[in-house]
Amino acid sequence: MQGQRTRGPRHLAQGGDVRDLRVVPGAGRVLYRAEGSRVSTLELYSVAAGGGASLRLNPSLPPGGVVTADYRLSPDGQRVFFRADAQTLGRCNLYVAQSDGTGTAVRLNEPPGFARTVAAFDVTANGSRVVYLEGPENSLDYQLLSAPADGSAPAVTLAGGGLMGRISAFEIAPDGLHAVFHEVVGGMSGIAAVALDGSSAPVQLTDSLPAGIHPEAGVGLDNAVVLPDGDTVVILAGLNAPDVFELFRVQISNPAVRTRISGPMIAGGDVRSLGISPDGVYVVYTADQVRDETVELFSVPTDASSFPTRINGIGTPDGTVITDFKIRDDSQVVIYRGSPTSTVTHFYSVPIVGGVAPKQLYGPLDFVPGPYDFTPDGLGALFLGRVDIDQQTQLYSVPIDLSTPPLLLTPGLPAQAEVDGFVIAGSDVVYRADPTPFRKELWVVPQDGSANPIGLNAPLPLDADVFRNFDCEGATTFFIADALRAGRFELFGVPTDAGTLPLRLSGGLAPPVSPDVRGSIEIDSGG
Repeated sequence: MQGQRTRGPRHLAQGGDVRDLRVVPGAGRVLYRAEGSRVSTLELYSVAAGGGASLRLNPSLPPGGVVTADYRLSPDGQRVFFRADAQTLGRCNLYVAQSDGTGTAVRLNEPPGFARTVAAFDVTANGSRVVYLEGPENSLDYQLLSAPADGSAPAVTLAGGGLMGRISAFEIAPDGLHAVFHEVVGGMSGIAAVALDGSSAPVQLTDSLPAGIHPEAGVGLDNAVVLPDGDTVVILAGLNAPDVFELFRVQISNPAVRTRISGPMIAGGDVRSLGISPDGVYVVYTADQVRDETVELFSVPTDASSFPTRINGIGTPDGTVITDFKIRDDSQVVIYRGSPTSTVTHFYSVPIVGGVAPKQLYGPLDFVPGPYDFTPDGLGALFLGRVDIDQQTQLYSVPIDLSTPPLLLTPGLPAQAEVDGFVIAGSDVVYRADPTPFRKELWVVPQDGSANPIGLNAPLPLDADVFRNFDCEGATTFFIADALRAGRFELFGVPTDAGTLPLRLSGGLAPPVSPDVRGSIEIDSGG
Protein backbone atom coordinates (compact mmCIF):
# COMPACT_ATOMS: atom_id res chain seq x y z
CA MET A 1 0.00 0.00 0.00
CA GLN A 2 1.29 3.44 -0.84
CA GLY A 3 1.37 6.17 1.80
CA GLN A 4 1.65 3.90 4.82
CA ARG A 5 2.98 5.61 7.93
CA THR A 6 4.69 3.61 10.62
CA ARG A 7 4.67 4.53 14.26
CA GLY A 8 5.48 2.92 17.56
CA PRO A 9 3.03 1.80 20.24
CA ARG A 10 2.33 3.82 23.37
CA HIS A 11 1.22 3.00 26.93
CA LEU A 12 3.12 -0.24 27.34
CA ALA A 13 1.46 -1.49 30.54
CA GLN A 14 -0.43 -4.72 29.93
CA GLY A 15 -4.24 -4.91 30.23
CA GLY A 16 -7.16 -7.35 29.92
CA ASP A 17 -8.68 -8.55 26.67
CA VAL A 18 -11.19 -6.16 25.05
CA ARG A 19 -14.11 -7.80 23.24
CA ASP A 20 -16.10 -5.00 21.60
CA LEU A 21 -16.57 -1.25 21.66
CA ARG A 22 -19.26 1.38 21.27
CA VAL A 23 -18.69 5.11 20.87
CA VAL A 24 -20.83 7.52 22.91
CA PRO A 25 -21.85 10.10 20.26
CA GLY A 26 -20.88 13.64 21.13
CA ALA A 27 -19.71 12.73 24.63
CA GLY A 28 -16.04 12.05 23.96
CA ARG A 29 -16.23 8.59 25.57
CA VAL A 30 -16.01 4.98 24.49
CA LEU A 31 -17.71 1.97 26.07
CA TYR A 32 -16.15 -1.46 25.87
CA ARG A 33 -16.35 -4.92 27.40
CA ALA A 34 -13.18 -6.52 28.69
CA GLU A 35 -11.77 -9.13 31.01
CA GLY A 36 -10.82 -6.48 33.52
CA SER A 37 -9.53 -8.73 36.26
CA ARG A 38 -10.46 -12.36 35.54
CA VAL A 39 -10.39 -14.58 32.52
CA SER A 40 -13.91 -15.18 31.09
CA THR A 41 -15.46 -12.51 33.34
CA LEU A 42 -16.59 -9.78 30.94
CA GLU A 43 -17.29 -6.36 32.44
CA LEU A 44 -18.41 -3.05 30.97
CA TYR A 45 -16.10 -0.02 31.06
CA SER A 46 -16.20 3.62 30.04
CA VAL A 47 -13.11 5.63 29.11
CA ALA A 48 -12.52 9.13 27.78
CA ALA A 49 -11.70 9.23 24.07
CA GLY A 50 -8.49 11.07 24.85
CA GLY A 51 -7.33 8.49 27.39
CA GLY A 52 -7.47 8.20 31.17
CA ALA A 53 -8.86 5.83 33.75
CA SER A 54 -11.32 3.16 32.63
CA LEU A 55 -14.39 3.19 34.89
CA ARG A 56 -16.38 0.00 35.49
CA LEU A 57 -20.12 0.48 34.95
CA ASN A 58 -21.53 -2.87 36.06
CA PRO A 59 -22.02 -4.15 39.61
CA SER A 60 -19.59 -6.76 40.89
CA LEU A 61 -19.76 -10.01 38.91
CA PRO A 62 -19.02 -13.51 40.14
CA PRO A 63 -16.20 -15.43 38.42
CA GLY A 64 -17.41 -16.27 34.93
CA GLY A 65 -20.11 -13.58 34.96
CA VAL A 66 -20.65 -11.42 31.89
CA VAL A 67 -22.16 -8.19 30.72
CA THR A 68 -23.76 -9.31 27.46
CA ALA A 69 -22.90 -7.81 24.07
CA ASP A 70 -26.29 -6.11 23.54
CA TYR A 71 -25.58 -3.09 25.77
CA ARG A 72 -26.99 0.13 24.34
CA LEU A 73 -27.05 3.86 24.95
CA SER A 74 -29.92 6.19 25.72
CA PRO A 75 -30.64 8.63 22.85
CA ASP A 76 -28.79 11.44 24.65
CA GLY A 77 -25.79 9.19 25.32
CA GLN A 78 -25.84 9.87 29.07
CA ARG A 79 -26.96 6.41 30.19
CA VAL A 80 -26.10 2.88 29.16
CA PHE A 81 -28.44 -0.10 29.54
CA PHE A 82 -27.07 -3.61 29.81
CA ARG A 83 -27.77 -7.18 30.90
CA ALA A 84 -25.50 -9.00 33.35
CA ASP A 85 -25.60 -12.17 35.44
CA ALA A 86 -24.37 -10.40 38.56
CA GLN A 87 -26.32 -12.60 40.98
CA THR A 88 -26.63 -16.04 39.39
CA LEU A 89 -24.50 -17.22 36.49
CA GLY A 90 -26.53 -17.55 33.31
CA ARG A 91 -29.51 -15.57 34.63
CA CYS A 92 -29.42 -11.93 33.60
CA ASN A 93 -30.84 -8.84 35.23
CA LEU A 94 -31.31 -5.53 33.40
CA TYR A 95 -29.33 -2.48 34.59
CA VAL A 96 -28.84 1.19 33.79
CA ALA A 97 -25.73 3.23 34.59
CA GLN A 98 -24.32 6.64 33.73
CA SER A 99 -22.09 6.35 30.67
CA ASP A 100 -19.47 8.63 32.24
CA GLY A 101 -19.01 6.18 35.11
CA THR A 102 -20.50 8.36 37.84
CA GLY A 103 -22.91 6.82 40.34
CA THR A 104 -23.80 3.14 40.57
CA ALA A 105 -25.76 0.79 38.33
CA VAL A 106 -29.50 0.45 39.04
CA ARG A 107 -31.40 -2.77 38.41
CA LEU A 108 -34.56 -2.14 36.37
CA ASN A 109 -36.31 -5.52 36.52
CA GLU A 110 -37.84 -7.09 39.57
CA PRO A 111 -35.78 -9.96 41.01
CA PRO A 112 -36.56 -12.84 38.64
CA GLY A 113 -38.00 -16.06 39.91
CA PHE A 114 -36.31 -19.43 39.88
CA ALA A 115 -34.37 -20.16 36.64
CA ARG A 116 -35.64 -16.97 34.94
CA THR A 117 -33.60 -14.44 33.01
CA VAL A 118 -33.94 -11.18 31.07
CA ALA A 119 -33.46 -12.47 27.53
CA ALA A 120 -33.61 -9.25 25.44
CA PHE A 121 -34.44 -5.58 25.84
CA ASP A 122 -34.82 -2.27 24.06
CA VAL A 123 -35.19 1.41 24.98
CA THR A 124 -37.79 3.87 23.73
CA ALA A 125 -36.64 6.59 21.33
CA ASN A 126 -36.94 9.26 24.02
CA GLY A 127 -35.11 7.10 26.58
CA SER A 128 -37.96 7.14 29.10
CA ARG A 129 -38.78 3.41 29.30
CA VAL A 130 -37.18 0.02 28.78
CA VAL A 131 -39.05 -2.95 27.34
CA TYR A 132 -37.76 -6.46 27.87
CA LEU A 133 -38.43 -10.18 27.57
CA GLU A 134 -38.14 -12.28 30.71
CA GLY A 135 -38.68 -15.96 31.23
CA PRO A 136 -37.06 -19.34 31.78
CA GLU A 137 -33.47 -19.49 30.59
CA ASN A 138 -32.83 -21.28 27.28
CA SER A 139 -36.46 -20.88 26.29
CA LEU A 140 -38.72 -18.70 24.11
CA ASP A 141 -41.48 -18.82 26.73
CA TYR A 142 -41.14 -15.15 27.64
CA GLN A 143 -43.25 -12.41 29.15
CA LEU A 144 -43.10 -8.86 27.80
CA LEU A 145 -42.50 -6.21 30.48
CA SER A 146 -41.85 -2.48 30.64
CA ALA A 147 -40.30 -0.24 33.30
CA PRO A 148 -39.23 3.40 33.70
CA ALA A 149 -35.66 3.77 32.45
CA ASP A 150 -34.55 5.47 35.68
CA GLY A 151 -35.80 2.70 37.95
CA SER A 152 -38.30 5.02 39.63
CA ALA A 153 -41.19 2.52 39.54
CA PRO A 154 -41.64 -1.26 39.30
CA ALA A 155 -41.95 -3.02 35.97
CA VAL A 156 -45.38 -3.85 34.56
CA THR A 157 -46.22 -7.04 32.68
CA LEU A 158 -47.58 -6.23 29.22
CA ALA A 159 -48.23 -9.65 27.70
CA GLY A 160 -47.44 -13.35 27.99
CA GLY A 161 -46.90 -15.40 31.08
CA GLY A 162 -50.23 -17.19 30.97
CA LEU A 163 -50.83 -20.84 30.29
CA MET A 164 -51.97 -20.12 26.76
CA GLY A 165 -49.48 -17.58 25.44
CA ARG A 166 -45.81 -16.65 25.16
CA ILE A 167 -43.86 -13.84 23.53
CA SER A 168 -40.84 -14.50 21.32
CA ALA A 169 -39.95 -11.08 19.81
CA PHE A 170 -40.98 -7.42 19.94
CA GLU A 171 -40.36 -3.97 18.51
CA ILE A 172 -41.06 -0.55 20.05
CA ALA A 173 -43.14 1.92 18.03
CA PRO A 174 -41.29 5.13 17.03
CA ASP A 175 -43.52 7.25 19.29
CA GLY A 176 -42.57 5.15 22.32
CA LEU A 177 -46.18 4.53 23.32
CA HIS A 178 -46.67 0.95 22.09
CA ALA A 179 -44.77 -2.25 21.45
CA VAL A 180 -45.64 -4.62 18.64
CA PHE A 181 -44.85 -8.23 19.42
CA HIS A 182 -44.86 -11.75 18.03
CA GLU A 183 -46.86 -14.14 20.18
CA VAL A 184 -47.42 -17.86 20.10
CA VAL A 185 -50.72 -19.16 21.46
CA GLY A 186 -51.24 -22.90 21.55
CA GLY A 187 -48.56 -23.35 18.90
CA MET A 188 -50.12 -20.74 16.57
CA SER A 189 -48.49 -17.38 15.72
CA GLY A 190 -49.84 -13.86 15.65
CA ILE A 191 -48.86 -10.19 15.86
CA ALA A 192 -50.28 -7.92 18.58
CA ALA A 193 -49.67 -4.46 20.05
CA VAL A 194 -49.81 -3.16 23.61
CA ALA A 195 -49.42 0.18 25.40
CA LEU A 196 -46.04 0.41 27.15
CA ASP A 197 -47.51 1.77 30.38
CA GLY A 198 -49.72 -1.31 30.72
CA SER A 199 -52.87 0.82 30.73
CA SER A 200 -54.75 -1.42 28.31
CA ALA A 201 -54.88 -5.02 27.17
CA PRO A 202 -53.00 -6.18 24.05
CA VAL A 203 -54.69 -5.61 20.69
CA GLN A 204 -54.58 -8.40 18.09
CA LEU A 205 -53.36 -7.07 14.72
CA THR A 206 -53.59 -10.31 12.75
CA ASP A 207 -57.29 -10.68 13.53
CA SER A 208 -57.28 -14.42 14.07
CA LEU A 209 -54.99 -17.34 14.73
CA PRO A 210 -53.30 -19.14 13.14
CA ALA A 211 -51.58 -16.57 10.93
CA GLY A 212 -48.66 -17.68 8.78
CA ILE A 213 -45.73 -15.79 10.34
CA HIS A 214 -42.05 -16.64 10.20
CA PRO A 215 -40.63 -17.33 13.68
CA GLU A 216 -38.54 -14.60 15.26
CA ALA A 217 -36.78 -14.12 18.58
CA GLY A 218 -35.48 -11.17 20.56
CA VAL A 219 -35.60 -7.47 19.65
CA GLY A 220 -36.68 -6.26 16.22
CA LEU A 221 -39.35 -7.74 13.97
CA ASP A 222 -38.78 -8.53 10.32
CA ASN A 223 -42.46 -9.46 10.09
CA ALA A 224 -43.88 -6.15 11.30
CA VAL A 225 -42.77 -2.52 10.96
CA VAL A 226 -44.41 0.39 12.75
CA LEU A 227 -44.66 3.60 10.72
CA PRO A 228 -43.50 6.97 12.11
CA ASP A 229 -47.06 7.86 13.14
CA GLY A 230 -46.81 5.14 15.84
CA ASP A 231 -50.22 3.76 14.92
CA THR A 232 -49.90 2.18 11.47
CA VAL A 233 -48.22 -1.23 11.21
CA VAL A 234 -47.16 -3.05 8.04
CA ILE A 235 -47.23 -6.80 8.63
CA LEU A 236 -45.65 -9.57 6.56
CA ALA A 237 -47.83 -12.62 7.15
CA GLY A 238 -50.10 -15.21 5.63
CA LEU A 239 -53.40 -13.75 6.76
CA ASN A 240 -55.49 -14.79 3.77
CA ALA A 241 -53.74 -18.16 3.46
CA PRO A 242 -51.16 -19.31 6.05
CA ASP A 243 -48.71 -20.44 3.34
CA VAL A 244 -48.86 -17.25 1.21
CA PHE A 245 -46.87 -14.37 2.71
CA GLU A 246 -48.17 -10.90 1.78
CA LEU A 247 -48.05 -7.34 3.13
CA PHE A 248 -50.95 -5.91 5.11
CA ARG A 249 -51.59 -2.48 6.59
CA VAL A 250 -53.38 -2.28 9.94
CA GLN A 251 -53.80 0.42 12.57
CA ILE A 252 -53.42 -0.21 16.29
CA SER A 253 -56.35 2.16 16.88
CA ASN A 254 -58.57 0.24 14.43
CA PRO A 255 -57.24 -3.33 14.18
CA ALA A 256 -60.42 -4.77 12.69
CA VAL A 257 -59.60 -3.20 9.29
CA ARG A 258 -56.77 -4.84 7.36
CA THR A 259 -55.67 -3.77 3.88
CA ARG A 260 -53.49 -5.92 1.66
CA ILE A 261 -50.97 -3.60 0.00
CA SER A 262 -48.64 -6.02 -1.81
CA GLY A 263 -51.06 -6.94 -4.61
CA PRO A 264 -51.88 -10.36 -6.05
CA MET A 265 -49.22 -13.10 -5.91
CA ILE A 266 -48.41 -15.64 -8.58
CA ALA A 267 -48.97 -19.23 -7.45
CA GLY A 268 -46.07 -20.08 -5.12
CA GLY A 269 -45.09 -16.42 -4.70
CA ASP A 270 -44.30 -14.70 -1.38
CA VAL A 271 -43.04 -11.39 -0.03
CA ARG A 272 -39.50 -12.01 1.23
CA SER A 273 -38.42 -8.76 2.95
CA LEU A 274 -39.67 -5.23 3.55
CA GLY A 275 -38.52 -1.78 4.56
CA ILE A 276 -40.29 1.53 5.24
CA SER A 277 -39.07 4.82 3.79
CA PRO A 278 -37.92 7.25 6.52
CA ASP A 279 -40.91 9.52 5.84
CA GLY A 280 -43.31 6.58 6.18
CA VAL A 281 -44.85 7.14 2.74
CA TYR A 282 -43.61 4.02 0.92
CA VAL A 283 -43.03 0.35 1.61
CA VAL A 284 -40.22 -1.22 -0.40
CA TYR A 285 -40.29 -4.99 -0.54
CA THR A 286 -38.86 -8.00 -2.35
CA ALA A 287 -41.11 -10.78 -3.64
CA ASP A 288 -41.46 -13.42 -6.31
CA GLN A 289 -44.77 -11.79 -7.11
CA VAL A 290 -44.68 -12.03 -10.93
CA ARG A 291 -42.70 -15.24 -11.52
CA ASP A 292 -42.26 -17.98 -8.94
CA GLU A 293 -38.70 -18.00 -7.50
CA THR A 294 -37.71 -14.84 -9.41
CA VAL A 295 -37.41 -12.34 -6.56
CA GLU A 296 -37.88 -8.70 -7.60
CA LEU A 297 -38.07 -5.26 -5.97
CA PHE A 298 -41.34 -3.39 -5.53
CA SER A 299 -42.60 -0.19 -3.90
CA VAL A 300 -46.12 0.73 -2.82
CA PRO A 301 -47.59 3.67 -0.87
CA THR A 302 -48.25 2.74 2.75
CA ASP A 303 -51.73 4.27 2.48
CA ALA A 304 -52.54 1.79 -0.33
CA SER A 305 -53.49 4.70 -2.61
CA SER A 306 -52.03 2.92 -5.65
CA PHE A 307 -50.93 -0.53 -6.73
CA PRO A 308 -47.36 -1.78 -6.23
CA THR A 309 -44.74 -0.81 -8.79
CA ARG A 310 -41.95 -3.14 -9.86
CA ILE A 311 -38.88 -0.91 -9.67
CA ASN A 312 -36.06 -3.30 -10.54
CA GLY A 313 -34.89 -4.29 -14.02
CA ILE A 314 -34.36 -8.01 -13.38
CA GLY A 315 -37.03 -10.24 -14.84
CA THR A 316 -35.17 -13.17 -16.33
CA PRO A 317 -36.12 -16.64 -15.09
CA ASP A 318 -32.70 -17.25 -13.52
CA GLY A 319 -32.32 -13.71 -12.15
CA THR A 320 -33.13 -12.49 -8.66
CA VAL A 321 -32.91 -9.45 -6.40
CA ILE A 322 -30.94 -9.93 -3.18
CA THR A 323 -33.35 -9.34 -0.29
CA ASP A 324 -31.22 -6.61 1.36
CA PHE A 325 -31.61 -3.00 0.17
CA LYS A 326 -31.20 0.54 1.54
CA ILE A 327 -33.48 3.57 1.25
CA ARG A 328 -31.91 7.03 1.18
CA ASP A 329 -32.64 9.38 4.08
CA ASP A 330 -34.75 11.64 1.86
CA SER A 331 -36.94 8.63 0.95
CA GLN A 332 -36.35 9.18 -2.78
CA VAL A 333 -33.79 6.56 -3.86
CA VAL A 334 -33.21 2.84 -3.24
CA ILE A 335 -29.90 1.02 -3.71
CA TYR A 336 -29.90 -2.75 -3.98
CA ARG A 337 -28.03 -5.78 -5.27
CA GLY A 338 -29.34 -8.10 -7.96
CA SER A 339 -28.18 -11.12 -9.92
CA PRO A 340 -29.29 -11.10 -13.56
CA THR A 341 -27.66 -14.54 -13.87
CA SER A 342 -26.47 -17.10 -11.36
CA THR A 343 -22.81 -16.05 -11.76
CA VAL A 344 -22.88 -12.24 -11.21
CA THR A 345 -24.22 -9.81 -8.62
CA HIS A 346 -24.58 -6.20 -9.74
CA PHE A 347 -25.26 -3.00 -7.77
CA TYR A 348 -28.15 -0.68 -8.71
CA SER A 349 -29.92 2.55 -7.81
CA VAL A 350 -33.51 3.42 -8.68
CA PRO A 351 -36.06 6.09 -7.65
CA ILE A 352 -38.40 4.74 -4.99
CA VAL A 353 -41.41 5.56 -7.20
CA GLY A 354 -39.94 3.67 -10.16
CA GLY A 355 -40.85 4.83 -13.67
CA VAL A 356 -37.27 4.72 -14.99
CA ALA A 357 -34.78 1.92 -15.53
CA PRO A 358 -32.40 1.28 -12.61
CA LYS A 359 -28.82 2.48 -12.96
CA GLN A 360 -26.16 -0.20 -12.70
CA LEU A 361 -23.62 1.40 -10.36
CA TYR A 362 -20.85 -1.15 -10.72
CA GLY A 363 -20.16 -0.72 -14.43
CA PRO A 364 -18.43 -3.68 -16.07
CA LEU A 365 -17.47 -5.33 -12.78
CA ASP A 366 -19.22 -8.51 -11.89
CA PHE A 367 -19.73 -9.09 -8.19
CA VAL A 368 -20.81 -6.95 -5.21
CA PRO A 369 -20.69 -9.07 -2.03
CA GLY A 370 -21.46 -6.08 0.23
CA PRO A 371 -21.57 -4.28 2.52
CA TYR A 372 -22.62 -1.02 0.86
CA ASP A 373 -24.05 2.32 1.97
CA PHE A 374 -24.93 5.84 0.89
CA THR A 375 -22.35 8.56 1.38
CA PRO A 376 -23.32 11.13 4.06
CA ASP A 377 -24.68 13.57 1.45
CA GLY A 378 -26.71 10.82 -0.21
CA LEU A 379 -25.26 11.64 -3.63
CA GLY A 380 -22.96 8.65 -3.79
CA ALA A 381 -22.47 5.11 -2.54
CA LEU A 382 -19.56 3.20 -1.04
CA PHE A 383 -19.37 -0.53 -1.59
CA LEU A 384 -17.17 -3.60 -1.67
CA GLY A 385 -16.88 -5.20 -5.11
CA ARG A 386 -14.92 -7.67 -7.18
CA VAL A 387 -13.94 -7.78 -10.83
CA ASP A 388 -15.39 -11.29 -10.79
CA ILE A 389 -16.50 -13.73 -8.12
CA ASP A 390 -13.05 -15.32 -7.81
CA GLN A 391 -11.04 -12.11 -7.51
CA GLN A 392 -10.17 -9.91 -4.51
CA THR A 393 -12.74 -7.67 -2.84
CA GLN A 394 -11.87 -3.96 -2.96
CA LEU A 395 -13.45 -0.66 -1.88
CA TYR A 396 -15.17 1.59 -4.42
CA SER A 397 -17.17 4.81 -4.49
CA VAL A 398 -19.65 5.84 -7.17
CA PRO A 399 -22.08 8.77 -7.66
CA ILE A 400 -25.72 7.71 -7.63
CA ASP A 401 -26.34 9.60 -10.88
CA LEU A 402 -23.36 7.84 -12.56
CA SER A 403 -21.92 11.19 -13.59
CA THR A 404 -18.50 9.54 -13.24
CA PRO A 405 -17.51 5.85 -13.30
CA PRO A 406 -16.96 3.86 -10.11
CA LEU A 407 -13.69 4.86 -8.41
CA LEU A 408 -11.33 2.32 -6.87
CA LEU A 409 -10.31 3.61 -3.43
CA THR A 410 -7.81 0.86 -2.63
CA PRO A 411 -5.13 1.14 -5.34
CA GLY A 412 -2.00 -0.89 -4.83
CA LEU A 413 -3.72 -3.60 -2.79
CA PRO A 414 -1.72 -6.80 -3.37
CA ALA A 415 -3.32 -9.49 -5.47
CA GLN A 416 -4.16 -11.81 -2.58
CA ALA A 417 -5.34 -9.07 -0.20
CA GLU A 418 -8.97 -8.04 0.40
CA VAL A 419 -11.09 -5.39 2.09
CA ASP A 420 -13.65 -6.94 4.45
CA GLY A 421 -15.37 -3.96 6.11
CA PHE A 422 -15.58 -0.16 6.26
CA VAL A 423 -16.93 2.73 8.32
CA ILE A 424 -17.74 6.17 6.91
CA ALA A 425 -15.90 9.00 8.68
CA GLY A 426 -17.06 12.36 7.31
CA SER A 427 -15.44 12.82 3.91
CA ASP A 428 -13.17 9.82 4.51
CA VAL A 429 -13.75 6.10 4.80
CA VAL A 430 -11.90 3.80 7.20
CA TYR A 431 -11.55 0.21 6.09
CA ARG A 432 -9.95 -3.06 7.15
CA ALA A 433 -7.68 -4.98 4.78
CA ASP A 434 -4.76 -7.41 4.80
CA PRO A 435 -2.02 -6.00 2.50
CA THR A 436 0.37 -8.08 4.61
CA PRO A 437 -0.71 -11.75 4.41
CA PHE A 438 -2.60 -13.00 7.48
CA ARG A 439 -2.60 -9.56 9.13
CA LYS A 440 -5.75 -7.39 9.23
CA GLU A 441 -5.06 -3.66 9.55
CA LEU A 442 -6.93 -0.32 9.37
CA TRP A 443 -6.56 2.23 6.59
CA VAL A 444 -8.14 5.59 5.78
CA VAL A 445 -8.73 7.11 2.36
CA PRO A 446 -10.75 10.14 1.11
CA GLN A 447 -14.06 9.13 -0.44
CA ASP A 448 -13.14 11.06 -3.59
CA GLY A 449 -9.86 9.19 -3.97
CA SER A 450 -7.85 12.41 -3.85
CA ALA A 451 -5.08 10.82 -1.76
CA ASN A 452 -3.60 7.38 -1.27
CA PRO A 453 -4.70 5.18 1.65
CA ILE A 454 -2.81 5.69 4.91
CA GLY A 455 -2.37 3.10 7.65
CA LEU A 456 -4.01 3.99 10.98
CA ASN A 457 -2.72 1.34 13.34
CA ALA A 458 0.86 1.05 14.59
CA PRO A 459 3.02 -1.79 13.27
CA LEU A 460 1.66 -5.05 14.62
CA PRO A 461 3.57 -8.00 16.05
CA LEU A 462 3.73 -11.26 14.14
CA ASP A 463 0.31 -12.99 14.01
CA ALA A 464 -1.47 -9.86 15.35
CA ASP A 465 -4.61 -8.24 13.92
CA VAL A 466 -6.95 -5.29 14.13
CA PHE A 467 -10.29 -6.81 14.99
CA ARG A 468 -13.42 -6.34 12.86
CA ASN A 469 -15.24 -4.21 15.43
CA PHE A 470 -14.07 -0.60 14.83
CA ASP A 471 -15.86 2.75 14.71
CA CYS A 472 -15.35 6.46 14.10
CA GLU A 473 -16.63 9.50 16.00
CA GLY A 474 -15.66 13.05 15.21
CA ALA A 475 -12.00 13.06 14.19
CA THR A 476 -11.08 9.81 15.95
CA THR A 477 -11.14 6.15 14.95
CA PHE A 478 -11.45 3.54 17.69
CA PHE A 479 -10.31 -0.04 17.21
CA ILE A 480 -9.37 -3.26 18.99
CA ALA A 481 -6.05 -4.95 18.27
CA ASP A 482 -3.42 -7.16 19.83
CA ALA A 483 -0.89 -4.46 18.92
CA LEU A 484 1.37 -4.91 21.93
CA ARG A 485 1.15 -8.66 22.52
CA ALA A 486 -0.27 -11.22 20.11
CA GLY A 487 -3.46 -12.75 21.51
CA ARG A 488 -4.23 -9.93 23.98
CA PHE A 489 -6.77 -7.54 22.47
CA GLU A 490 -6.87 -3.96 23.70
CA LEU A 491 -8.70 -0.73 22.86
CA PHE A 492 -7.01 2.08 20.92
CA GLY A 493 -7.95 5.48 19.57
CA VAL A 494 -6.18 7.27 16.73
CA PRO A 495 -6.87 10.52 14.83
CA THR A 496 -8.59 9.59 11.59
CA ASP A 497 -6.18 11.83 9.71
CA ALA A 498 -3.33 9.64 11.07
CA GLY A 499 -1.73 12.75 12.53
CA THR A 500 -0.46 11.13 15.74
CA LEU A 501 0.26 7.71 17.15
CA PRO A 502 -2.57 5.42 18.33
CA LEU A 503 -3.31 5.78 22.04
CA ARG A 504 -4.13 2.71 24.11
CA LEU A 505 -7.32 3.43 26.04
CA SER A 506 -7.68 0.20 28.02
CA GLY A 507 -4.24 0.27 29.62
CA GLY A 508 -5.45 0.62 33.19
CA LEU A 509 -6.93 -2.88 33.40
CA ALA A 510 -5.26 -5.70 35.29
CA PRO A 511 -4.08 -8.50 33.00
CA PRO A 512 -6.01 -11.76 33.13
CA VAL A 513 -4.09 -14.88 34.00
CA SER A 514 -4.59 -16.48 30.57
CA PRO A 515 -5.90 -14.12 27.86
CA ASP A 516 -8.35 -15.40 25.26
CA VAL A 517 -7.46 -15.89 21.63
CA ARG A 518 -9.02 -14.29 18.58
CA GLY A 519 -11.45 -17.10 17.91
CA SER A 520 -13.46 -16.38 21.05
CA ILE A 521 -13.89 -12.63 20.45
CA GLU A 522 -17.53 -11.52 20.14
CA ILE A 523 -18.48 -8.91 17.54
CA ASP A 524 -20.85 -6.22 18.73
CA SER A 525 -23.38 -5.46 16.01
CA GLY A 526 -24.65 -2.23 17.51
CA GLY A 527 -23.57 1.24 16.51
